[in-house]
Amino acid sequence: MNPKVPITERVPMGMLLAATAGSLDAYTYLARGGVFAGLQTGNMILMGVSLGRGDWSEVITHLIPFLVFACATVVVRGLQHSLNEKETLRRRALIVIGAEGVLALLAAALAPILNNVMASSLVAIIAAAQLQEFRKLNGKPFMSIMMTGNLRTAAAGFYDGIVHGSVDSFIAARNAAATIIALIAGATLSALTTHYLGTAGIIFAVVPILGAFIYLLCAQPLYQIPEK
Repeated sequence: MNPKVPITERVPMGMLLAATAGSLDAYTYLARGGVFAGLQTGNMILMGVSLGRGDWSEVITHLIPFLVFACATVVVRGLQHSLNEKETLRRRALIVIGAEGVLALLAAALAPILNNVMASSLVAIIAAAQLQEFRKLNGKPFMSIMMTGNLRTAAAGFYDGIVHGSVDSFIAARNAAATIIALIAGATLSALTTHYLGTAGIIFAVVPILGAFIYLLCAQPLYQIPEK
């Protein structure tokens, strides 16, 4: 592990974030009307399909979480401007992860009384906070819910690593593959939890969120900025 990489950008953290993202979207898709919490591209496509069909109720179902996601992103952006010094980065990350955990617990506790739009909007806040705060993996752009780029990185990296002997490409491919596997695992376990617990299945998301919180607290060094 490169000691110069900030803790929020390391592969274990990326895997925990990917598992969280996968669990959130699996839950809202299965238990909350086929809506995505973080994968807003999916909501846009489904909203467009609903518009084409003239199904206005479905348009609203996908539009509201979409708007809530945007608003939550703005709130987290404000937090980033308030806590933007090197000394406050760890605290900010802990605040965001802690808020994610609290909101996931709240969504689970209120599951019986929340309708699908309210619940998916609440989970969209969690996804927005995570995607806005944690945007890099080993210094490179990273989105814990968008795995198309990681799949491309993994495929190209393994090719360059095996055919051309590029160690850096092979490592990048391995890291990308790890986050893909983590997302699939998070979605799988979330689906199983939702199958047995129904709308309270969001409770599984607390597991990787708690893991990320503990990692932020315990991993050393917490933050060491790379030399330029």
